[in-house]
Amino acid sequence: MLKFSMELCYPQLDVKTLSVGTLGPKETSSEQTLNYLIYQGKLQQISVNSHLFDSFTYLKESLLQNQIDLALVPHA
Repeated sequence: MLKFSMELCYPQLDVKTLSVGTLGPKETSSEQTLNYLIYQGKLQQISVNSHLFDSFTYLKESLLQNQIDLALVPHA
């Protein structure tokens, strides 16, 4: 079995809440990865608010307009 781990490092040390967006709909691999990020954030006492978007365009615009802090973008 493969094991994956990561450490969430954000430039601002005093960040307690992050808003992260990815592609929807629910129950996709993108959402599952985002749920893992939420779990990792909790370990570092960072709250992660998740947002699912219908397209890369909406995700990108939300990031550019500072509506989300990070965009989780899947690729193969």
